Amino acid sequence: MNNELSCEGWKRKEIRKLADKCGNEEIAKFLYECRLNREWYYNEHIRWIPSNEFINIEHLAKGGFGEVHKATWIDHYKPYEGKYEESDVVLKRIYNSNDKIVDILREVKAYY
Repeated sequence: MNNELSCEGWKRKEIRKLADKCGNEEIAKFLYECRLNREWYYNEHIRWIPSNEFINIEHLAKGGFGEVHKATWIDHYKPYEGKYEESDVVLKRIYNSNDKIVDILREVKAYY
């Protein structure tokens, strides 16, 4: 079996699983690349976090393009410490993001 074909099949399967979680194939491809391109296995990387892992969600601001909230992430795994703990995070909700998702991901990728 050709290794390149095997890798492509694995990649498609992983992207499909991510797309089922987040509901968008472009986001799934981006998340897959982030995980694949991290320098070390335990490095932090951009990933999909289900909404049920956030508590104490508090609205901070609303603008023309979306909203900003702060929250507590309850299942944040700290690999170097070998434990889960709560972490304060900022959440952004972008209005009509499906129309702009490719541009948004391009901007995040440039920063990341």
